[in-house]
Amino acid sequence: MLEGSLKDFSLYELMQIISLGEKTGKLILTDEGNKNKGIIYFKNGRVEDAEIKGYTGEVAIINILSVKEGFFKFIDCSIDGTKQSINKSVPELIIFATSKVDE
Repeated sequence: MLEGSLKDFSLYELMQIISLGEKTGKLILTDEGNKNKGIIYFKNGRVEDAEIKGYTGEVAIINILSVKEGFFKFIDCSIDGTKQSINKSVPELIIFATSKVDE
């Protein structure tokens, strides 16, 4: 299990580490006040789906990547039953989300 503060690793770095390691599991993120919880689901290093505040897919990724302070935990586990709603690589997702946040 990998866990820590977003002060130590950015979400971009975490996503790349998980992707390069071809990990399967879920990256759970909580903001500083523990008010919002986001989850990014990975299968063999590729993002399959994400959810936060009732949003899923790419919209959830945009919202999750806007979180700058908080905590993360990656849990190695099966994600069977998770629908694949995202068809972009991690670098493509990061570029996509960054462009949307900048708008």
